[in-house]
Amino acid sequence: LMVLVLGPPVLTSVAVATRYLQFSRIEDFDSMWTARLISVGSGHLEIVDAPQGFQKGNGDRVARMRFDPAEYSGWGLDGPYPDWSGLREFTFEVYSDLTEPVRLVLRIHDRKHNQEYRDRFNTELIVNPGVTVFHIPTAEIERAPAGRRMDLAAIDGIGLFVVKPKRSFVLYFDAFRLE
Repeated sequence: LMVLVLGPPVLTSVAVATRYLQFSRIEDFDSMWTARLISVGSGHLEIVDAPQGFQKGNGDRVARMRFDPAEYSGWGLDGPYPDWSGLREFTFEVYSDLTEPVRLVLRIHDRKHNQEYRDRFNTELIVNPGVTVFHIPTAEIERAPAGRRMDLAAIDGIGLFVVKPKRSFVLYFDAFRLE
């Protein structure tokens, strides 16, 4: 009974500690521990070997996300995170084997987030066929909430979603990091 009660908080603590130890890498999907900090809504995410065309040459694992028709289909990396202040940019890579571009929304919020749209960082990203690398300046993230500055020392969540996809499709994600 004690294992059932204490097991999940202990495993989550190990996941958070692992994230802190690998900082400035936020997520590269190679750790079984940090996978506990991933949440999915209206879709399916699994950790797989990188597909042909997204191979880094070292056999990296990546997140394969199937986005399904819904109001919002997506997934998130839940916090807390180490201090982002003093770092220049947040970057990550997306691979698409689709023939057309995809509109993806990135949201980032801190612990002070009040759940309103205007109280977080939101941006639309275009994922082109093949590999797309995104570079988001931390200064833009910091200035995003209306009426206040984002607390870069208290980032609490990153979300990636598609608004009202008409059909299911797959994208691959890797190398979430700060530089």
